[in-house]
Amino acid sequence: MAPSTKRNFIIGSAIAALALGGFLIVRTVSPPTGGRDPWTPAWCYDLATGKPFVGSEKDVPPFKPAGSPADAEATGVRVEMYACGSCADAAKAFPAWVWKFSPELHSQVAGVIAANPKGPPDMSPYNELDRFGVKDGILIAGLDQIDKWYPENSDDGRDIKGVLKTQCPKGDAVRCPAK
Repeated sequence: MAPSTKRNFIIGSAIAALALGGFLIVRTVSPPTGGRDPWTPAWCYDLATGKPFVGSEKDVPPFKPAGSPADAEATGVRVEMYACGSCADAAKAFPAWVWKFSPELHSQVAGVIAANPKGPPDMSPYNELDRFGVKDGILIAGLDQIDKWYPENSDDGRDIKGVLKTQCPKGDAVRCPAK
């Protein structure tokens, strides 16, 4: 091989190796989601505006909704959206109640999510809350008394969930997933 050909081969190989290395680093660091949030979409609710919106599982309630000023309070919570019969018509879905985590459970779930920026571990922390061992860790409020929070499994919590009986008198309430 001529010296100039050998030199060009070495330079070309070095450029190819750098490009491949850069690609592998970006691929390893970036989640394989095409820029989408790797966490499951979730219905959220802004207590300040009184409006539901689609957020993400990584939004651990209570949280600051996107676009909130840095000094704003954490007014983002989760909301359970239901419809009578079917969720096919999104306009017929209604917010049934809102929920958030107690401070203790919030910090534990937030820790799991922060440790997994590429998406949920084998099992979403939301599907196995019992493993955290926090009694009464989920607090719910009715939309008619949004400032009164009760443990989900308390008598008051069960009463709040009873709203579905009045909203869907046929007993055909269906939980609508966020999309």
